[in-house]
Amino acid sequence: MPDGSVVRSGTNYSGKFQEAHDASKASIQSRISNLESGGVKGTGESRLEYLRGKYGELTSEQLHANINERAGIAFPQRSTRSQLKNGGYIVEDVDLYKKMSPNKNRALGFRNTKNDGLVQAHHAIQDEWAKIWAKTSGNNYSSRQAPSILLKSTSGEPHAIISALQRARRRNEGFSTDIIYEFNISYKEMIEVGVDLKVAKKVMREAYRYFDGLGGFK
Repeated sequence: MPDGSVVRSGTNYSGKFQEAHDASKASIQSRISNLESGGVKGTGESRLEYLRGKYGELTSEQLHANINERAGIAFPQRSTRSQLKNGGYIVEDVDLYKKMSPNKNRALGFRNTKNDGLVQAHHAIQDEWAKIWAKTSGNNYSSRQAPSILLKSTSGEPHAIISALQRARRRNEGFSTDIIYEFNISYKEMIEVGVDLKVAKKVMREAYRYFDGLGGFK
């Protein structure tokens, strides 16, 4: 596979999320306006004030989860204290980079050693690009908190090929590409190098949820 080659056909994977998210967000903002303008009989409070007093305010993650759910894109909310995988992580597992990267959290035979094929945690969205994006956009991106997938990195293996594709792209495109483009090309590259379709979709859904929570799709 030549460096820089990408899949030119297929579904605009992240674009449909953006369209659904925008439409749903506008709908929710409209409903909030209606809540603010309507009162609750006998309380002297607006409907929104009454509900906030009764149930409390939603966290940012809960709000984005509700927006996505209304758009038909339901992701389970991951607990920030979720446990490591029982038995250790293996190739094509998906989780936060900080959990997947340490060898101590891996199953035997799936560590970052030559004998195991240099299994490494690969950020769904290129970490170097994300750091530059965060700096220029003012978003609080964290390499350790970003979703990743475990892939082998020896010559000819998926992680090595994706890294070569990324280097070739950066020579031509630099790092000024937008987030929608990065989601689409990252997904295509994973499919191109042989990552299981369901796994590729899973890690991209996790990445969308993470970057959406940072305000990346506003």
